[in-house]
Amino acid sequence: TLSPRIPVASAGYALNAGRLEGRAAQEFLDTSTTQQSKASRLTIDATGQQTFGIESYGDTGGGYFVDSDQSGYANVGIGDRGIEGFGTEAGGYFQDTNSSGYAYVGNGDNGIRAYGNYTGGYFKDLDSTGYAYVGFGDDGIRAYGSNRGAYFADSDQSGYANVGIGDRGIEGFGTEAGGYFEDSDQGGYAYVGVYDYGIRAFGNFTGGYFVDLDNSGYSYVARGDGGILGYGNSFGGYFYDRDSGASLYAGSGSSSTSGNGAKNFVQNHPYEPSRKIVYTSLEGNEAGTYTRGSARLEDGRAVIALDETFAWVTNPDIGLTAHVTARSPESVVYVESVTTEEIVVRSLQGFAADAAFDYVVYGLRIGFEEIPVVQPKREDEDAPIPSMASHRELLAEQPELRATTPLERFRLMSARVEGIDAATIDLSRAQALVAAIHEFDPETDIVERLDSMPDLEDQSASSAEEAMSESTTGREDRGVPNGVGAPERAGASTLVASGAGSSEAQAQLPPGAVAMTITGSAAPGDLLVLDSERPGTLRVADALLDPNVVGVAAGGAQEAADGTFEVPVFVSGVAEVAVDAGYGAIRPGDLLVSSTTAGHAMRALEVVPGTIIGKALDALEMGTGTIRVLIMAR
Repeated sequence: TLSPRIPVASAGYALNAGRLEGRAAQEFLDTSTTQQSKASRLTIDATGQQTFGIESYGDTGGGYFVDSDQSGYANVGIGDRGIEGFGTEAGGYFQDTNSSGYAYVGNGDNGIRAYGNYTGGYFKDLDSTGYAYVGFGDDGIRAYGSNRGAYFADSDQSGYANVGIGDRGIEGFGTEAGGYFEDSDQGGYAYVGVYDYGIRAFGNFTGGYFVDLDNSGYSYVARGDGGILGYGNSFGGYFYDRDSGASLYAGSGSSSTSGNGAKNFVQNHPYEPSRKIVYTSLEGNEAGTYTRGSARLEDGRAVIALDETFAWVTNPDIGLTAHVTARSPESVVYVESVTTEEIVVRSLQGFAADAAFDYVVYGLRIGFEEIPVVQPKREDEDAPIPSMASHRELLAEQPELRATTPLERFRLMSARVEGIDAATIDLSRAQALVAAIHEFDPETDIVERLDSMPDLEDQSASSAEEAMSESTTGREDRGVPNGVGAPERAGASTLVASGAGSSEAQAQLPPGAVAMTITGSAAPGDLLVLDSERPGTLRVADALLDPNVVGVAAGGAQEAADGTFEVPVFVSGVAEVAVDAGYGAIRPGDLLVSSTTAGHAMRALEVVPGTIIGKALDALEMGTGTIRVLIMAR
């Protein structure tokens, strides 16, 4: 009962409502700008709304999340970052639903720690031309790309490296050196591509050590006080001059040195500073020793003790010969006896009993008496007479030197003795003997030598296939499908003349040329190589000693009916070729290889099988130009 009674009348509108449908005001979203908080769980369901569950905006950040003890928290949409995460264990943690792959971000001293049954990490660009596995099987990183596997550079670009580029494992470039390697205690380190050196290496034990896979041959470079120490089952070292064909085996069989060239000593000319004197060792059919001297008879007899060292190196039982020459016309002397210790010389009765004389005693080196003069050759051994072309050129330029040659000296002596004209002396038997032995010809014999050597290009291809087979064998046992991460071997496809759309082009080809697909453009005379990124396709050569060299562009590239580009290519015969003499003057007969000048060949500074494009028929002393070349890719 209302007491006192108060009349109730309706108001124009409700000033406030403490509850709505039984709920307190704090249970509803306040859309005003006043800050508010909710003490219990908030669930937002935007299913079917085709929008975000939450969109949040703020001057500092879009969102802030934190656990109750403040040990982990995250800012969402803060500054220029999508998410900033912080935690005592890690800034972030991500895991797939079956726990086969998970990663920590900002974990301890690690930026990212990732784990997976297949790989720790996988990265790929949008067009799939470059991708990398991190923590893949037993590999730290496996990276693949259409241009290169990886590229690394410092911030000012003064040092950079390509990894897995073309046919090279690593290409390194730097203002100080292309590469630098050092062990952890600094006991050994090496610069690669430093100044004008290929390699500069230093070590506490040796500057360099090289060994073949079966340990049958190895060498030390700069070991102790030695420049090179070489060891091998067949020989310790081998040296070969490509221009003359002269070769030298060091530490071969019973020989310290063995080769087809002369053994010389050289000294300055005593009166002409621009010239030198070259003397040649006497060579015979034995390992000989000798000692010599002068003496005088006493009462018609002389007993001469020989140098004691002669007896230490000479066979005492066999092979001793002695010669004596009197220095007086009234004397006739002879050898009465000879041993490795002494020689006894006597005078014939009635002749000077006190005459002076010279003597020489020859012997066989002890232990070397059973070396046969005729021996079988090694399979890879050739011992022609070295090329005398350089000596003939010298005599043509300076004919006054001909008088110092043995041939000219003996021609003149023989002519005087026999009373004939030196020009009429018959040398045909000597010429026939030279022909039978064979004088090295640098224009042809290097090619023949290459023919007899293993094809390194084929070997490398075979090795690559074997290595790829080994790398994929058993992958499924490790949870890696066969073929995953294994790019196709460059150059594996067989190069053939283009098919579809090339009939018209074929009909217009220069004689001896074939049409082939090309990447990019080419000009007549450009040197062409296989494009390792596109099997069966050519491109213009731009690398030194490219082993994929194929031929020379006989014309410009033309578009075929199928949209590809084709170029006529000379793969044999004589062709005009762009060359660069900046790497050395080119002369007729020089073998040519690819240079770093795009499309240009250069003189081969070293003969590497698979890199030769042909032989120069014309000369170019300097700069770039076009010359005729006999194409014979090998």
